[in-house]
Amino acid sequence: MQRTALLTLSLILTSAVFAQTENASEVLKMKRAPVPGGEVEYVIRGQGEPVLFIHGAHIAESFLPLMDEASLADYRLIRYHRRGYAGSTAAVGPPADYIKRAAADARALLKHVGLERAHIVGHSSGALIALQLALDAPGAVESLALLEPALVRVPSGQAHGEDLAPAIERYHGGDPVGAVDRFMIEVAGPRWRSATARMIPGGPEQAEQDAATFFELELPAVGAWEFDADKAAAFSRPVLFILGSESIPMLKEGRDLVHTWFARTENLDVPGVNHALQMQDPQSVAAGLADFWARHRATATGNSACSTWEISSGCSEGSFLQINGISLYYEVHGEGEPLLMLHGGGGSAEHFNPMLPELSERFQVITPDTRAQGRSTDTDEALSYRQFADDMVALLDSLGIASAYVGGWSDGAAIAIHIAMHHPERVRALLLTAVDLSSEALTETFLEESKQWNLPEKLSTFWFQTRTTPTTEELAAIRTPTLFVIGEEEQYIKPAHLAWQYESIPQSEVVWIPEADHMLVLENPDEVNEAFISFIAKHR
Repeated sequence: MQRTALLTLSLILTSAVFAQTENASEVLKMKRAPVPGGEVEYVIRGQGEPVLFIHGAHIAESFLPLMDEASLADYRLIRYHRRGYAGSTAAVGPPADYIKRAAADARALLKHVGLERAHIVGHSSGALIALQLALDAPGAVESLALLEPALVRVPSGQAHGEDLAPAIERYHGGDPVGAVDRFMIEVAGPRWRSATARMIPGGPEQAEQDAATFFELELPAVGAWEFDADKAAAFSRPVLFILGSESIPMLKEGRDLVHTWFARTENLDVPGVNHALQMQDPQSVAAGLADFWARHRATATGNSACSTWEISSGCSEGSFLQINGISLYYEVHGEGEPLLMLHGGGGSAEHFNPMLPELSERFQVITPDTRAQGRSTDTDEALSYRQFADDMVALLDSLGIASAYVGGWSDGAAIAIHIAMHHPERVRALLLTAVDLSSEALTETFLEESKQWNLPEKLSTFWFQTRTTPTTEELAAIRTPTLFVIGEEEQYIKPAHLAWQYESIPQSEVVWIPEADHMLVLENPDEVNEAFISFIAKHR
């Protein structure tokens, strides 16, 4: 075994040891996303500028302790299990390409949830994957935070790695459980198993189950991985290097190396912790990340930030239409029967990025930014659903479209209902996801979380004070075929309000999406598309 491979063992720590957080025992239902040649499981928490966390080796929950930190409440936190870990599909292919494949998986996950760019955070070997992503797709990385990357080509690495050779020997001797145990004792102490089980139930067992990924693929891949100043030149965004004060000299030398690669590298020193720094002191790590991101806000590649929530800063090219006193931004994708899609409140056309590839193969999909949101402008007049509806009819007029299928998500679905109420001849069918028609329909979960979204005052006033709710009689007068697509775990809209909607409209159908919540158009696009396409086929 090459000495460069041996030394990496000390760098790729388990992701659960010493986790000091109330939610460490939380069992989350993770969703699945397709990646090249497999699937990864992931979970998203919160709203705001998106952040993708890439864990190191062994247990895949290294960033779980950060998720409830108050300093990260304004961000959209995306955590996933890399292939070969936990419930994601197995990692395959030669070790030489392992890190590059893992970076491609990270990119595919971002695209699956409708993102072109995000802040990227990587720990240990996951930090190498983050660096590879910055090399292969620099436009996808808003900023880069490296938690003690497993950089082995430094002066003190070889000597340190020799102490950990017995773990490798045990694995190749047919004892993967003993190999993991020996490794963990070396890096986390003799009580690592009980400490891990207390913070992450099932953590030790998961480390043992994932041993093959580490010893057969990840370990040799880290030892062979190469990166230098010439490669780093392709990336110019800010970099944060986070280092524990008790970490080994090799990791401190790694920080010196990163400074030679990236001129915009900043340092964050966390006192009293070692390589398990985000588990040992999640509060300091989270606060340091939030401070870094606050000084390097997400940027847009188009005319302006595409979304009030900044769900995506990779904005598509579109057109502007001057109507009703505003400049309305819109995009047109594909050919065929027209399908108008209306985004959620505070958002933009980017909400539908995950759904567009399949829909645009079948329909002419029109995705506007509604007034006062995204890239569209506003007037001094108060917002109203009737005005939103009239704007959309003017857009259809400008495109020469007499009628269209009209879909919407959340507040966009409410606009779609108002189009059907006031302009029924323009709507072939309604396709509604997670619609709320009244501020009284919103749950306490929504009311609490929305406080952190920094919505513009005018939009907030409309949502919570001035918007009008259709009467039961007005909904009953809608004769347009109507589909309601609702996540079984909808957390923002009260069940009674949802039932009132679909029971009031005569020609309505309901499709429930398992393991989906209010964010279903972003997180369950395939299921929503299937429901839309099937419903349209029945009502042509």
